[in-house]
Amino acid sequence: MNGISDHSHGTKLSAKEYNAVDVFKFICCILVIAIHTKPFITHFWLDAAVGLLTRFAVPYFFAASSFFIFLRLHQDASSLRNKIFLQYFYRLLTLYGFWYVIHNLFRTLRGSTFSFKYYLIQFIMPTNGSPLWFLAALIFASTLVFLLSRWFKQRYIFYMSILMLLIGYCFSTLDVALSSTFLHSNILDNVIAIIGTQNGLFFGFPYVALGALMVEQERIPARSQDLLYVVICFGLLGAESLLAVQVLNAKLTYLWLSALPMTYFVMRYTLGTELKDKTVYYYLRKMSTLIYVLHPPLVFYVKGFIDAANLSAIDSNNLLLFGGTAMISILIGFIIIQLSKNRLFKFLKFIY
Repeated sequence: MNGISDHSHGTKLSAKEYNAVDVFKFICCILVIAIHTKPFITHFWLDAAVGLLTRFAVPYFFAASSFFIFLRLHQDASSLRNKIFLQYFYRLLTLYGFWYVIHNLFRTLRGSTFSFKYYLIQFIMPTNGSPLWFLAALIFASTLVFLLSRWFKQRYIFYMSILMLLIGYCFSTLDVALSSTFLHSNILDNVIAIIGTQNGLFFGFPYVALGALMVEQERIPARSQDLLYVVICFGLLGAESLLAVQVLNAKLTYLWLSALPMTYFVMRYTLGTELKDKTVYYYLRKMSTLIYVLHPPLVFYVKGFIDAANLSAIDSNNLLLFGGTAMISILIGFIIIQLSKNRLFKFLKFIY
């Protein structure tokens, strides 16, 4: 099972049925690069618009990854489910472990010095905004949903996850507004300070539960009304963010309530869209994971090159940083995929 949501091996799925998901995942990984490079930072409205678009990039990754693993579990005999999930868990854990080591080697080369204890804690609970927090969160959230599904129906698990989203929302987006309350302060100091809110419990759980729930829904052809709902949710997201940032002075802006229904309708539309099989979809399917894990260290080196070459003057909007990071990530990803097709480099499939 290559990648975090590959659907091309060992299942009853037809690749063309979900090519649209691969296309959108690729778009989302480019949006994730935009989160870290802020290409329009000097233009308020452009920056705000792109910022809103990026708010459902990671949620879509969670939901899509969850959908495919739980679809596979749903299709196979119950006696094989534990084995299939353990394979998925091991695959994710090894992927996360490999790239965690690579990322921290680059950090060490840049002069960062941390203790072994620090690296171990951050591997288990990456609460400092680690670029690989998504993989750690996906491991936790998918395991949680898998275990809960033994005792609860998926819709009840989804209801539980919404509760966790609301709790996380209170300690991130609404943190400043609620900080003066006694209960909030105590929980913040004794719990949230340790586990954070950008993690598998508050962030990953709702979207993984959503993906698992969508497996049980009847698959219908893409409808234009779903796109209308996406636009409405996008408008609600804009209003929500305006209220949170401008009125409530929110400092942490990664958890949004409107992003959940927005992700649902985008998922429903892409799952219902069939695209005729083409070679490019194969590369997009493999590329999204690689771009996600490759781009964080590349941002630092591309920025260093821009500064060294005195190109900052033509990069007032960070567009060069964004474009350079995206193109180099795509190029390296393509090379890795091509090499992995060769028997001598087949082991490279392990890293995506």
